[in-house]
Amino acid sequence: RSGSLEKLESDRRLVRIKNACKLQTFAKAVVQRHKFCTMKLVVVRLQSLWRLKIIRRDYKEKIRSIVIIYCWAKCVLVRIKRQALRKNEASIQIQTSWRCFKHR
Repeated sequence: RSGSLEKLESDRRLVRIKNACKLQTFAKAVVQRHKFCTMKLVVVRLQSLWRLKIIRRDYKEKIRSIVIIYCWAKCVLVRIKRQALRKNEASIQIQTSWRCFKHR
């Protein structure tokens, strides 16, 4: 009997050790999985912030370009309009002079 009791105790101890190892492995896996998920969320958030920064920079650059083109086009239109006014003023001056000359 004493030999069989020791055999049962040793078997029980081995089962407990194996189960303890399995539990420890499972607990470590749960902790590692939690760390991984946390790190993944942080990395995804960081990537999204970086993409947002790049998109904002590109947007500001496009707006700056649009404003420059708009100002240039406005200057060209003002120049054209001023030239048309000068021609119109010159023709009015010529017509006025001709009318004065014609009446005399």
